Amino acid sequence: MKTHVSRRSDALLHAIAVLKLLKGAALVAVALGLLSHRWLHDLHPNHRVLREAIATITAMSPHTQTVVAIATFVYAALFVTEGVGLLLSQLWAEYLTTIITMSFVPVELYEVLEHGSPAKAVVLVLNVLIVIYLVWRLRREHHWPFRQSSM
Repeated sequence: MKTHVSRRSDALLHAIAVLKLLKGAALVAVALGLLSHRWLHDLHPNHRVLREAIATITAMSPHTQTVVAIATFVYAALFVTEGVGLLLSQLWAEYLTTIITMSFVPVELYEVLEHGSPAKAVVLVLNVLIVIYLVWRLRREHHWPFRQSSM
């Protein structure tokens, strides 16, 4: 029988999985947009960031668009792999998500410090909280790969 804590932990793990799957889906949409950007010329969004993104994409050479689209598909596949693995409560997915998410924290911190925006700060805080939670979960279940000191 699961305890209240483990049910809550599973809910948080599934929330992280859903977040990863949503990110993966968004990146697939971006990659598809890069590969068939003709329709982007017809868009006139009111949001400044979207207008700038469309201008950047349409200014790229076809070769650059293809390379960026492939990289975006790879990144999307990584998010989908993390999300599906977490939904299936796979230990490897917890390790993978912890390592991948932790590896981007320095880049996100740099972005917040150099080109700060509330959205970038929220993403940074959210990813730090995800790493803390996953490390705590791995330690709690004695799956943390490093020797734990006795406190």
